[in-house]
Amino acid sequence: WDLELLLDPSTLDVEVVATWSEGFPPVQIREIRYTSFEVVECVVVPIRLEAYVAMPQSSVGSDGSLPGLVKAHGLGGNADGNAAKTPARELGVAVLAYSGPGQGQSEGTGSTPDHLFDTIPDPRASWFWEHAVAGIRGLSVLTTLPEVDPDRLGMTGYSGGSVATLMVNGVDPRLKAVVPVSACGHLDLAAAATPVPGWEADLLASMTEPKTPASQEFQAYVQYLDPKNYLASAFGETLLIDGAQDEFFPINSLTLTFDDLGGAAAGHRMLAIKDWDHGPLAMLYGSEVAEAMSVATLGVWFHRVFGQDPAVAELPPMPTVSIEPWTCLDPDTWLVWDCAVAAVTFSGPTGYDVQAVKLHWSGDGSLVYFSWNLQDQGAGIWAAEVGTLDGTAADGLVYFAEVEFKAGGWFGPSFWLTSRPHIPEGFSPNIIPIP
Repeated sequence: WDLELLLDPSTLDVEVVATWSEGFPPVQIREIRYTSFEVVECVVVPIRLEAYVAMPQSSVGSDGSLPGLVKAHGLGGNADGNAAKTPARELGVAVLAYSGPGQGQSEGTGSTPDHLFDTIPDPRASWFWEHAVAGIRGLSVLTTLPEVDPDRLGMTGYSGGSVATLMVNGVDPRLKAVVPVSACGHLDLAAAATPVPGWEADLLASMTEPKTPASQEFQAYVQYLDPKNYLASAFGETLLIDGAQDEFFPINSLTLTFDDLGGAAAGHRMLAIKDWDHGPLAMLYGSEVAEAMSVATLGVWFHRVFGQDPAVAELPPMPTVSIEPWTCLDPDTWLVWDCAVAAVTFSGPTGYDVQAVKLHWSGDGSLVYFSWNLQDQGAGIWAAEVGTLDGTAADGLVYFAEVEFKAGGWFGPSFWLTSRPHIPEGFSPNIIPIP
């Protein structure tokens, strides 16, 4: 990571291809090209990338008042005007959405399986490195704009774009706020899952010369490019959002990623969303609820760090869940049985209202999560008898608490956070086979 090269704005050579406005209130959109880099035969070479910069028209000025946000797409994707316009309008920030190398109208080699793991002899030849570098260069573009405050920069992405986001967060000291969606580190854990490995194994098997997680290409990826290598040095306050049953980024990898960031004590938070993954369950259950939760929570996170909304100025408390053995009683029949009592507490007092708390648990962290509503017991405690859960067996389960918060009274935003998931010792996620 040659930061002197990558952070240098004098080599961006930004070209404005077109400028227009859309919607009401209007958002100004600029299609641009800027210079980034890829590695060919161990040599760094420049490439030109397609990108779109969007700004809320009512906020456009030359006073450096707008926070800046880079948005990175996932594998096989590319940017367009809407990719920048929508978050710019919703968040009130300047957004740069770029097409990664070889995607859309960007130069370079695309995100093919061969290029993802093109790590031998130089890990920088991987598309993941190039995608991260494109994000770093995009942040540099934002710093050159008179409308943008260079001290309030953030990055977000989805899937492969979130892998890049986590990498950049460990390298670029300019980042203040980061929200990776549907990604985490420790991809080697996912690839080692049994009996079905994570979908990383399917990407490797799709290479022209099929590879496995044991291949030197994947091992070099794990050693140099897996986001786990960049978590301890993270610069921006990070909100991890991931589906609880994700096949690329399963819940045990997500939990380790949160721990390696420094967890709640370091000011980071997480949102694990039940019945959301990288495809099959999202199609089965529908993704609307999960997407609404993630978008709302993402917005609150950036508004808080960027100081845009006093109603969400406070860091939300981290929920903690405990499950203890209990004896349930049916008052009508006087039948008793072994069950559990679940309780959720918080890391500290909060100015946010807690609207609802749910306990989610699963035996294998895969297809089926069971859920139970907890009730407000006062003094910052939410708890309930969970009649369908054997508390003596809880240590062998995956479980976490989902909390809905509300800020600023009746008209303030709602958002969601979860506790750090409990992962049983020796746990291996039950991965749904790739369609």
